[in-house]
Amino acid sequence: MCRFIESIRWKNEEMPLLSWHEQRFARTQEAVWERTQHPSLDILIRSRRHAVVLQPDVLYKCRVVYGRTDVQISWAPYQKRIIRRLQPVTADKLDYAFKYAERGALDGLRAGWPEDTEPLIIRRGLITDTTFSNLAFFDGAHWLTPAEPLLPGVRRASLLAAGVLKTAMLTPASLKSFTRVRLLNAMMEWEESWELPAGGIF
Repeated sequence: MCRFIESIRWKNEEMPLLSWHEQRFARTQEAVWERTQHPSLDILIRSRRHAVVLQPDVLYKCRVVYGRTDVQISWAPYQKRIIRRLQPVTADKLDYAFKYAERGALDGLRAGWPEDTEPLIIRRGLITDTTFSNLAFFDGAHWLTPAEPLLPGVRRASLLAAGVLKTAMLTPASLKSFTRVRLLNAMMEWEESWELPAGGIF
């Protein structure tokens, strides 16, 4: 049975990207089950909020795991990984069109690697994502994000809508054109996101 996940930034009772999560939550259900099976994320999360004690000013990951007939919700303090290096990996057959709870294929790409090294996933000749983030590359004037990511993330969607990012078809050969790279996910605001110098990393 397919199960899916939404990882939602929660701090001081606020979920800044909730509307983007709601869109993906509904879109996934309609694509997989041909109808929306569950009420909104806001209703689900607020209905279970009273069961946990959350500290003010602490960043939590609100983890919503759902299948066709059930939803599980948990909160845990978010620990930001230290990323120092991206390593290109080709994975032409990798499919992560939806945010599946089962991540075996993704996690297998970095099995045995140092904790601070993350795969730069190349699929069919194009740069896509890392195992846990979308990507943005700086060319000196613009931040460009791969036009064909493995999974269009909610942070990426919000930054595209705000005009911070532009999409582009990026290949490994284009990496020499960039000076910096950012790793984007729902838990980190743009200013908090991982930023690495592009030169010498790949």
